[in-house]
Amino acid sequence: MAYDDADTQKLLMEGMSAEEKAGFLLFQKNQNLQRLGQTISAEEKAALTKYQDTKREKARVENNARRSSQTKEMLEGKRLHYGRAVRMVPVSELENVQVKEWHPGRSAEVEQGYKEGALMPPIEVEASNEPGGPRSVNDGNHRLAVARRLGIKEIPVRFGEGADHKPVDAIGRVLDAGPRGGSFYVSPSGKKVYVKKG
Repeated sequence: MAYDDADTQKLLMEGMSAEEKAGFLLFQKNQNLQRLGQTISAEEKAALTKYQDTKREKARVENNARRSSQTKEMLEGKRLHYGRAVRMVPVSELENVQVKEWHPGRSAEVEQGYKEGALMPPIEVEASNEPGGPRSVNDGNHRLAVARRLGIKEIPVRFGEGADHKPVDAIGRVLDAGPRGGSFYVSPSGKKVYVKKG
């Protein structure tokens, strides 16, 4: 989106470094020329590509930091992940969890995050129909597959409900049903909590 108004451009560039301002103005120039059916020079294209790559990398690093902070809060019990507690679980205990890597680009992004020491968001694992049976990953296929490949010892996990929609504990065991159709689950502090159904 090109900003033609000089006052708007000035506000948007407030707090930017000289390099960021130059990249932003080059981006604006490119947008304006494209509207006229023209293009920027080859040197400007190279500079614009460098600016956009730098901006993408900065956003990726900030995103990893934000995700790490949120995951840390979940592990400390300060925040739930979709109403459930999150635990660090040894990858070796997730051997019977089936995973699929759908997009090589996503796997490369996750691998880079792990190598930089980012605490990735928790994976979500569904309980098995039978004790010790195979479980599947609802969210986090790439994170688990890459963790296995890199030999990472522990990852954050949120276990979902079993086939009977019974809550499961931190290692995927189905918990007891509570009175009158309610059920129990393990709170972030590790305490068994009764939840009334409905």
